[in-house]
Amino acid sequence: AMGPFAAAAIAGADPMKTGWSCFRFAKIIYVMPLLFAYSHILFTGTPTENLWAVFSATLGTVLFSIVGTAYFYVKTTLVEWLILAFASFLAFVPILGTEIAALALFAAVYFWQRKRASALANAAQAVEITIK
Repeated sequence: AMGPFAAAAIAGADPMKTGWSCFRFAKIIYVMPLLFAYSHILFTGTPTENLWAVFSATLGTVLFSIVGTAYFYVKTTLVEWLILAFASFLAFVPILGTEIAALALFAAVYFWQRKRASALANAAQAVEITIK
C-alpha cells in the first residue's frame, strides 16, 4: 500500500496520481481469484485444457490491462474500449466459444489499431516533411 507513495517521492511525482495509476494497473489482482475458482488454471484438467486455460488467462489479462490504460497501439476510442472490455470479460469465461470470440474481437481491434497507428505515423511524417 505504501509502495506507490514511496515511488512518487523518489520520482518527484504527485503521490495521489501515482497511487491511482497503481490502483488502475493492479485491478487484475482482484480478478485472479475468479480464474482460480472457475477455470483449469490450477492444472486440474488435461494438458490441452491446462494450456488453453493459461492462454485464455493471459489473453484476458492483456485485454484487461489495455482496458485499464485505454491505450494499445494508439489511444483507444470509446467503441474500441467497449469492445476490448467485452472481450476481456469473454476471455475470463471458461467456455471455449467465448474465449474464441474474445480472441476474434481482440484481433479485430488489433488490426484496426495498427491501421490507425500507421495512418497517424504517415500524417506525422507528412507534417514533418512540410515543415522542413
